[in-house]
Amino acid sequence: MQISVDEDQILSTLLIKAETQGFVVYEDIFDLLPDGEDHFEVADRIIKQLADAGLNVIAITDHDEIRG
Repeated sequence: MQISVDEDQILSTLLIKAETQGFVVYEDIFDLLPDGEDHFEVADRIIKQLADAGLNVIAITDHDEIRG
């Protein structure tokens, strides 16, 4: 069974998160995607849309360094 993914809602949530914390990590994206399905294509589209909006998605190791 394929679970529907609302990419616009995910993108909106991530844009708010980026505005409040100043960045988005890959884990933020995958936390919003349904479990049990491979959504790499969806994640790639969302990452591209974030990049088009001028935002970078960073790796969790970079995120750890930012938080200190």
